[in-house]
Amino acid sequence: MPDSGRAYFVINQKSGTALDLSGQDHRSVIGFHLQRSENQKWRFDQHQDGWTIQNLYDGKFLDVNVPNVEGDGVSIVAVSTNNPRKWEVRYDDQFGGWRFFYREQDGQISNQNIDLSDHGNPANNTPVTLWGTWPGQNQVWRLEDA
Repeated sequence: MPDSGRAYFVINQKSGTALDLSGQDHRSVIGFHLQRSENQKWRFDQHQDGWTIQNLYDGKFLDVNVPNVEGDGVSIVAVSTNNPRKWEVRYDDQFGGWRFFYREQDGQISNQNIDLSDHGNPANNTPVTLWGTWPGQNQVWRLEDA
């Protein structure tokens, strides 16, 4: 498991790009080549009911852009909130990295996890979304100390 309270660069297993808080709108979460900048640093904090993932650049938390997730392709965003989204963090033995599963507000864990769009497109500005779990490396992320 990640160390609670520690910051990491979150790097996609397939593309090698980092989870990045967009410098254009400071809300969208995208894949971008690793620059080791503050907007690519994410702090993981463990709670009884899951993990919060907070961007170090501006303190926003990973979340989704809709109140209820009802399908694939929902955008991942960073938001300011007093009640941050909790995520389920699980190790993927097949690909040797981490998956981040969406938790409903009632704590139920969905089968949807964070996915680098377009099957892990390595281009800068590739959207990061929720997608149903499948054995794809574009849904698996490695953590590097920030």
